[in-house]
Amino acid sequence: MPTKEETIKALYPEDILSIAKDLTEGEVKLLKQLNDMLEEKYRDSVNEHWLNATEPEDYFEELGKLNYFRNPLLFEGREGAQTPSQMFQFFMSYTIARFDVSLATLLGVHQGLGHNSFWFGGSKEQQAYYLPKLQSHELRTCFALTEPEHGSDVAGGLETTAKREGDKWIINGEKKWIGGANVADVMPVYAVDVDTGKPKGFIIEPSQEGVEIELLEHKIALRIVPNAKIRLKNVVVKEEKRLQNINSFKDIAKVLYSTRAGVAYMATGAMAGALRATTDYVTKRKQFGKEISKFQLIQEKLAMMQGNLAQAMATCAQLA
Repeated sequence: MPTKEETIKALYPEDILSIAKDLTEGEVKLLKQLNDMLEEKYRDSVNEHWLNATEPEDYFEELGKLNYFRNPLLFEGREGAQTPSQMFQFFMSYTIARFDVSLATLLGVHQGLGHNSFWFGGSKEQQAYYLPKLQSHELRTCFALTEPEHGSDVAGGLETTAKREGDKWIINGEKKWIGGANVADVMPVYAVDVDTGKPKGFIIEPSQEGVEIELLEHKIALRIVPNAKIRLKNVVVKEEKRLQNINSFKDIAKVLYSTRAGVAYMATGAMAGALRATTDYVTKRKQFGKEISKFQLIQEKLAMMQGNLAQAMATCAQLA
């Protein structure tokens, strides 16, 4: 049976600063399960999915089986903790992004922006109902904030409206570039209360009357991630389906803030994937009678990539 140190060395040979040493035994075991699952199930098909802009059919379900929110392996020696450690979350995002950054983004949308909309924005009753289902992947979600004419300026520029009529809300507007909307079971949708001018959050299901979802095609990046436009025409949402703790953009910002480190984790994993693919190529490609990895110009570039990666991993560890 390999030791923790041996497993880490095999999993993360690019970790020259030994940052992964701070992971627990249980965390390393689960990360190995994750890496093995990716390599065994998707290595042969991931490039085809990128070219065809399709998601591996069972990827979401396979991640759910890992039970990465509540797996007992993540709480060994951390009794009483409510969530997995940030160091584990760093290496989980990193490991998936190193394999394929689209697959990491798919998970990030669900477990980050989507899940956290319910975590920060939901009432105790909403949290009790939705969070376990989202964490186990029984339900899938997304994050419907950006609009056709509003991306970075959504703090003051939402055009999707919510009009209260008794114990119901009438939602009208459009959302665009919403990752995973076409495969979501529930969508947190953000709209402006026409009576107060303040944004609010609403739990909407794609099958509701007045909801139309159009898949956006011909993307050049993150092609495995399905992005969609959502049209909302007189969609009726009961007050009990309003996210009770979303009452200002500051509340939405808490959700956004909670995922910022995760973006760094994924970017760092993507760097590691580039280094791994490059190293694999240059040790096989021959010119002038030898592998191009034996030329100093190539070695300099590899050293620069490794140095940048080590710095990024150290920054992520500090964030964690």
